[in-house]
Amino acid sequence: MRKITTAITAAALAFSMMAAAVPAAAVTGYDSAYAGESAFVNIVGGQTQNFQVFFANTGTQSWIKGTGTQVDLAACLEDKVTCNAQDASEATWNSGWLSAVRYATTTQTTTPPGSLGTFSYNHRADRRCRRHLPLQR
Repeated sequence: MRKITTAITAAALAFSMMAAAVPAAAVTGYDSAYAGESAFVNIVGGQTQNFQVFFANTGTQSWIKGTGTQVDLAACLEDKVTCNAQDASEATWNSGWLSAVRYATTTQTTTPPGSLGTFSYNHRADRRCRRHLPLQR
């Protein structure tokens, strides 16, 4: 009986791990692929620098600023799945972001399917930093 219980427990654990590994699906018509970023910057405490990230619109809908189809670059936790959340230790990095959990929207007014969207935002180093630190992704 113990072997059967162990086998069932192991199978349940394996299935739950497989289910947890499936990434969240984008809203129908909206998808993207990472396409690059600007050069990393070195900044000292209190200094602000601009950073850019590029994503290809691989969905079927255009991303249009100021409308219901606007796409924003969201703050995500290290698991890269939990988004619209920000690590509290990073709150001081915000320098003109759209909100505490949204860095920026596209610099382009319209980003049609198949084209690149540029997300440009400022990053401020905490004043307590005394040495040059690379901007982290």
